[in-house]
Amino acid sequence: MISEFTVAGVTFHLYGLILGIAISTGLQITYSRLKDKFSISESSFYTAAGGVLVVSILGARLWHVVTDYYLYIDNWRAIFSIWNGGLSILGGLLFGGITIFFLQKKKFSQIPVRALLDSAAIGFPFGQAIGRWGNYINQELYGRPTSLPWGIFIEATHRLPNFENIERYHPLFLYEALGMVAFGIFLWKKQKSWKLGSGAFIFSLVGFYAGFRFLLDFLRIDKPQVLGMLGINQLILLILLGVWMFFNYKWNVYEAKNSD
Repeated sequence: MISEFTVAGVTFHLYGLILGIAISTGLQITYSRLKDKFSISESSFYTAAGGVLVVSILGARLWHVVTDYYLYIDNWRAIFSIWNGGLSILGGLLFGGITIFFLQKKKFSQIPVRALLDSAAIGFPFGQAIGRWGNYINQELYGRPTSLPWGIFIEATHRLPNFENIERYHPLFLYEALGMVAFGIFLWKKQKSWKLGSGAFIFSLVGFYAGFRFLLDFLRIDKPQVLGMLGINQLILLILLGVWMFFNYKWNVYEAKNSD
């Protein structure tokens, strides 16, 4: 599979190109939601978004290296080969979310932080769906072997140990891409009934994505197991789901009391 091409002596990696399109799409949708409700210039938005993006990418790479440390024990220099893949969206979301909190205090104090997060939640699923195709280009994020018609062919050089003679696998990247598009459409339609800035969009995204990824990861064969069949990321997602359910309960109690 072609993963890079050269133009005028400059090499372009398809993974990076797809990632760039994904980020641009997510940011444009996010900005379009914000500018409809608040006074924010395009230049100030994208300047701030650039900072969030840098921190998110570093956080995504750090999370991947920590949770998949076994890939780099014998080749630590590969940590810096980001064009080969290895960006954990969980790390990106965590570090990006923290950065948004700080930037809201410094640059966008006129916009509630929940409005920033809600807007990002609407743009994120579509960007994530596009970005997952980069995993296909790099022949990564595939699942267990399968004989189903939509199983994808994985080249021998990208097959994991003990799976060298198996050609077709579950396309986990595609499952996630389709799930994120569906959920993105759901959030988009909810703009008619949910108020931007209520926190409903980001709250729903966190709950959906944590549960969705938790289930998808049961199909992964490249995860280090910590508790039976659970991987490290699944354990973290399980904790996140518990926190989400707790705050969901508290939110419902709060809403019930204030509606009386």
